[in-house]
Amino acid sequence: MLIVQGYLNHFFTHINNFPLSCNVVFEQSYQESDGDSASLAILLAVISCYAKRPLAQNLFVTGSLDQQGNVLAIGGINQKIHAITRLFNLQLLTEAVSVIIPKANQINLTLDSQTLLLVENKMINIYAIDHCQEAFPLSMNCSFSDVIEQINDRIETINKDEDNDINDSWLTKLLALFK
Repeated sequence: MLIVQGYLNHFFTHINNFPLSCNVVFEQSYQESDGDSASLAILLAVISCYAKRPLAQNLFVTGSLDQQGNVLAIGGINQKIHAITRLFNLQLLTEAVSVIIPKANQINLTLDSQTLLLVENKMINIYAIDHCQEAFPLSMNCSFSDVIEQINDRIETINKDEDNDINDSWLTKLLALFK
């Protein structure tokens, strides 16, 4: 979470009082999965919230981030993609999905025949990326810079509305004195 916060802070240092916030909550788990392989997904979710721009709903994301937004290798890449295959086998997925993985993990891919068939039939589309900004066209259908611009526009609107509220309240109080 702190890496995501650090990365986002870089883009909004020009704003004194950042007026947006969100909470990300993970259910407690007792499985042997740990690490920061969800940090790319967290970044996408937070920016989606700030920009009020929805994420694609047919998307699976894994990848660790550093503070410069580089997507780092994660463990269990084959197991994660195989889990998607199981969802198809159980008929819980019936439409094509996109999977964003770290480019550094491409060399580790050893997919089983069922998964390879789904990839071949374009039901599982795997995209390997080096930097988090490459995920935005895949997940939000726009560039990272466009999303940051949307967030800045939203903040500007919020600040103007707050300034208008403050000015209106002072004007109202001043007029009330002369009644």
